[in-house]
Amino acid sequence: MAQMGIMYASLYPPVHGRSLGKRKRRQRRMPRWVLLDKLAYFSDADVRNATTATSKTREGHEIQVTLCTAARPPLVSYVCIHSPTLNPKTDDFAMEPQIIAAHDDLLLIRLILGIGNRFTVSLADYFVYQAASIDDDIPPSLTRITHPGPMITFTNHEVTILHNIPEAQDIDEPLISNKQHYIITTLSPAATPRNIPLPPPLKQGKVISGADPKDVRDIAVDLQGHINFVELEVDALRHKTDRTGYISQDWTVAKWSCCINSESDDCLWHMDYKLNASDISHLMPPQLPNYCHPTKPSPTLERLHVGHPLLSLDNNGMAKVDHRDYKAWVIPVDMRKRLIHEPAVFEGAPRTLGISHTYIQTTISNYLQPVPGHR
Repeated sequence: MAQMGIMYASLYPPVHGRSLGKRKRRQRRMPRWVLLDKLAYFSDADVRNATTATSKTREGHEIQVTLCTAARPPLVSYVCIHSPTLNPKTDDFAMEPQIIAAHDDLLLIRLILGIGNRFTVSLADYFVYQAASIDDDIPPSLTRITHPGPMITFTNHEVTILHNIPEAQDIDEPLISNKQHYIITTLSPAATPRNIPLPPPLKQGKVISGADPKDVRDIAVDLQGHINFVELEVDALRHKTDRTGYISQDWTVAKWSCCINSESDDCLWHMDYKLNASDISHLMPPQLPNYCHPTKPSPTLERLHVGHPLLSLDNNGMAKVDHRDYKAWVIPVDMRKRLIHEPAVFEGAPRTLGISHTYIQTTISNYLQPVPGHR
């Protein structure tokens, strides 16, 4: 049995997404973007594929990182970790390695060894995974970054990674850097970020919101410089007898966008779409995939416990019959066409507390096209 540092479900990665590099008569390109679980899985060495890269921890343990990102959304892709000298079934790991930042072909991974060190981030090892460059015949790489020091700590929400652009003048002094490839930076206290107020709340009924705003919101900047913002609000009733439960009556999701003016702080938000679950509930499939209640019909769309909206090429959100369940689905919603596409089982649900921000959107799959002769 796995110790308390590693969840039992993390020892059994999903089977989808591993077939990178297997060529068929008609080669199928990798998806341009994927949903990526922020918690890594542990695997045996046989999960290796063309994306596998290795490095060593500060103690000299070999770490292998393999991307299983051949699955198209709404399936959630994942990262597998393997070490020939460390055993996740004992107390070697403090917790699952985490993907704490992503940009283009880069992932920033945090790994902490020792079951009692879960919250001792000063002992963390940080690795940058960079996807292969097929055009330049450069294999994937995993590079351990020098720790900035025990007095410098930061949460997962306070760090980002991006390619080093020397001519850029709007990047704060980096926390950690590699001048050849990338910059890892946190927001310094002396920085002067622009204050852009968010759109007004929807104010529909009673709102169930988590401690983390990402449980009900997402924000992204597209290539045209537009800021896109999505917010979810749930109209719910508390259970009279179950103090930790609630009954969802309906939920509303809305998407806004605005264009930044470089000469002022003005951002005129425009609501692009607004959608009530009850408006499209009749479009839900008659049965959720892998729904294990043969005596009960699938709940209607508005009755599902939903959260974690994510801006993507196809708007997605996580849903559970009850937020405390260990089974969840990713439901793709096309807000422009007001359509629901086929939901997918979220295999990481047993590792998720309630409905929380547990996967991200990344375009790293766009850099992982199959290569002849690779598995």
